[in-house]
Amino acid sequence: MMVSDTVTGGNPGLSGGGSILRDPNGNVIFQTFRGYGVQTALVAEFLALIDGIKAFCDLGLMDSGFKLVIESDFTTVIKAPCRTIAVPREIMPYWHLLDFLMPLLEGMVDAVHVYRDRG
Repeated sequence: MMVSDTVTGGNPGLSGGGSILRDPNGNVIFQTFRGYGVQTALVAEFLALIDGIKAFCDLGLMDSGFKLVIESDFTTVIKAPCRTIAVPREIMPYWHLLDFLMPLLEGMVDAVHVYRDRG
């Protein structure tokens, strides 16, 4: 499971985000956090999502049999990678990063919206 979340001081504003990867038993496998500079909340959430998916791939978890369940409190971040909505213009400069990774994860990803107090 992967949970990602961000903080933005204004919209746009200074932002940072992170992701936590857990195994099926809930144990933390990997966690990351980094600053994204001045971004909107949507861009920061999308970058945190990409960071988590890249970590999943870099750690070789694609071959582990784990299914990547992505949890986010930002509905657009959940729906765009699943192609259930049009890609917002704001994240188009970063879309190529995700568009490259998603075919590698075909059939291995589920996305779940969680409410903000749980995200």
